[in-house]
Amino acid sequence: MISESLGHTSIRTTQIYLKGFELADRTRVNRLNYAYIFSEKTSG
Repeated sequence: MISESLGHTSIRTTQIYLKGFELADRTRVNRLNYAYIFSEKTSG
């Protein structure tokens, strides 16, 4: 899902890109994504 949203055709490109972010930042964004996905599933 991340690769697609970033327009990457290779998962390796996404992995390299995400390595540039601190773990705390990746965790925060993942939590926001999960919250959004969960709210979409429950709202309709």
